[in-house]
Amino acid sequence: MSKVRSDNISNRADDGAPKLVYGAEVPVGYGITGAGGINITGIATAASFSGNLTGNVTGTTGTFTGNVSVGGTLTYEDVTNIDSIGIITARSGIEFGVSGAGGTITSSGAATFTGELQAGTRVRFNTKGTRSNAQSVIDIYDQDGQGVSASTVRIDADGDATFAGVVSDSIGPLRRLGSNIKTSNYTLVAADAGKMVRVDNGSTITVPDNVFTTGDMITIVSGSSSNVPITEGTNVTLYNASDGTDGSVTLAARTVCTILVASGGSSSKIYIAGGGIS
Repeated sequence: MSKVRSDNISNRADDGAPKLVYGAEVPVGYGITGAGGINITGIATAASFSGNLTGNVTGTTGTFTGNVSVGGTLTYEDVTNIDSIGIITARSGIEFGVSGAGGTITSSGAATFTGELQAGTRVRFNTKGTRSNAQSVIDIYDQDGQGVSASTVRIDADGDATFAGVVSDSIGPLRRLGSNIKTSNYTLVAADAGKMVRVDNGSTITVPDNVFTTGDMITIVSGSSSNVPITEGTNVTLYNASDGTDGSVTLAARTVCTILVASGGSSSKIYIAGGGIS
């Protein structure tokens, strides 16, 4: 086996690199070193790679079997699916659509969706602990530090709803009448529907026209030792439910009556019933 010893090798014209017609083979344990670059248009195979990879990498295919760490931004322009068998960590959150136009999930756990949120079986919100209730469509579940647990809100697939606390609307708790205490003459308003209007000094209550909606109910209480006159407003027909007569009535002291709007709007038809009506 012969050897060629030379400090420099160039082509015959001494103006470029020599052409290795059949390539070059480096013995095991040796490498190609130097300050220059290596340009390869074919396949480069190595048992390992050490050092920084700079520039653009295009046309890459195959499988990465080790760890891949990206210090900057990793951009996918044409990826249609991401398949992970482990955990995907998004430290700063997730955006759906351009700049989160479709929704966002922040790093603190707050989620916003601009479209419709659908669930195939149920939506379950666990404030603490875990919960499994196959009958519930929505199940908000709480477990305190003492191990006491219960559904605070549960809506079942058949439409049944259970609330552990107080259910309220704009008037107040639904099992309790809202209250409006009056000490002077007063004309009922739409917001009185579903409330108790208590009159503490015998002032007059007027039932107006074109204010209430069909089905509205109001309870009037005489809260003192004085009778309470209840007058029908213009275009209102106020029927006494005990005998069918219409007109203004009087609520006796310390008694209660109920007003039911049978036909709301203009020219209202309203019924009044109670033990102290005369």
